[in-house]
Amino acid sequence: PPAALWLVEGLAEFEAGGYTYTTVDYDETFADGFYELETLEEYLPVSAMAKGRAREKAYIQSYLMASTLLETVGAAEGMERIKKMCMAYTRQGPDHETVFGECLGVSPREFITACKRHMRRLTTASRKSGATE
Repeated sequence: PPAALWLVEGLAEFEAGGYTYTTVDYDETFADGFYELETLEEYLPVSAMAKGRAREKAYIQSYLMASTLLETVGAAEGMERIKKMCMAYTRQGPDHETVFGECLGVSPREFITACKRHMRRLTTASRKSGATE
């Protein structure tokens, strides 16, 4: 595959404005944790349409992962990271450990931990903005 499906779909969700069009209860959605990358990618293809809530969670997680790449370091550096990851996935295939290590200097597990921190910031910001409306 030219790039990991989570990366492609997550970037598409991010560029479409993220989940601003609907309220996402991140605490409820991820109460049982984030998907492992291999599981995540099973729920993203069109062939997984019947997976319902699990597929929705996969798209939200993909968005959070892309959002973490783009928003925690700034858009320009984030896009450079995404380009590097796309190129690395093209060379390596679905070897997540190698791609994350080469492109981000962390393991996939460490990146997911960063995504969880980012999600908590989004949740806190959402609650604050909701309290002022």
